[in-house]
Amino acid sequence: MKFNWYELPQLFRSVIIINIIRLKSEMNTIDAGTLLWSLGELDCALDQEPSYFLDAIFTISLLNLDKMKSQEIARTIWGYSGTGVSWNMLPAAVCW
Repeated sequence: MKFNWYELPQLFRSVIIINIIRLKSEMNTIDAGTLLWSLGELDCALDQEPSYFLDAIFTISLLNLDKMKSQEIARTIWGYSGTGVSWNMLPAAVCW
């Protein structure tokens, strides 16, 4: 069964967002890649979410990108592609 971000109850989505923001500085490269892959798989349109959530996702990417291995980078790119984030929306440091 495939879940969609917008089929989850609003309260549940809010709690997920709050905890992602709370844990952003503790996430490692595997966490970052898996998080982005998961949001993409859920069709979470980051460009339609609160800006503080998108900022947290960008921060998580920035904190981990230079340490990522190929699979983590692939998951991150794939994840961004499924979240409605276009290349020109990414911070320059994320695009390298």
